[in-house]
Amino acid sequence: MPPRTSTYLGAALLSGASFALLSFIASEDKKSDSQRNPRENDAALALGLFTPGEAQKSSVHIHKSFLSEAEIQQLITFAQEKKNCNEVGIVKKDGKGIASSSAADTVWTTSYLHTNDAFAVELPALRAKIFRAMVDADQNHFHILNHDKHYEDSQDQDLNLRTVEFHEYIPGGSLREKLHYDAGSIVTIDICLGNEFEGGELTFPEVDGSTTVVDSKQFQKGDAAFFMSHKYHNVLPVTGGLRRVLVAELWRGPNKICPHRCCTIDSCNYSLSRNFMERSREHLSILG
Repeated sequence: MPPRTSTYLGAALLSGASFALLSFIASEDKKSDSQRNPRENDAALALGLFTPGEAQKSSVHIHKSFLSEAEIQQLITFAQEKKNCNEVGIVKKDGKGIASSSAADTVWTTSYLHTNDAFAVELPALRAKIFRAMVDADQNHFHILNHDKHYEDSQDQDLNLRTVEFHEYIPGGSLREKLHYDAGSIVTIDICLGNEFEGGELTFPEVDGSTTVVDSKQFQKGDAAFFMSHKYHNVLPVTGGLRRVLVAELWRGPNKICPHRCCTIDSCNYSLSRNFMERSREHLSILG
């Protein structure tokens, strides 16, 4: 697949880019087996990105021992503290991938560590390491960004982490949405934070009908998987233990601090209090 250079560089294109990004999540009443949204190709091209079909031709790249044991422990401690204090956005889902209404049904929890910029403020070195590695992965493997000059010398302030997510899966947890990809982002990183689980393989359906399976032997504690965000990917059901991973997305857009995976490069009014209110239905369900 030949390299493509992004043409989305100027701030003057922000409004149009935001429209293109939002079109990914527009009404999907015309789904097909090859596309989840009939406008996804146009939206990808408007953002200077590979279309999902083109991204399928790319490969997944594994960086062994990307994080040290100390970095992993620091990250897990940070995530648990933020969760316990309700200082980050949280989404809980059941075995069907639907927002859970009870603790008993929850098998997958996502905590948005970038909420109120907490990840960047409290773990700046770790954030910088992840960001740099994602830019390098693109430069070395994917060639989506414009690399006319070394990024260290670039004044491009639009390149940021869109989301930093701490995922926890227990038995029954999975990501099985057909044709799932991270619409509007450039590169996704998936970091394994522990080996104490069974199942939960990271999989990638390929254009030839085969499926690339990244199993526990290939993807161990501290390892990082880098892939084009528009490449379809899934997580098979966890059958035992606790699967914990960190997922981040690189995009051309502002540094997001809202407590969810934002779908606009414009200002967002989704607040932590709103996230808490949405989760309160779980407590109401428990009370009856």
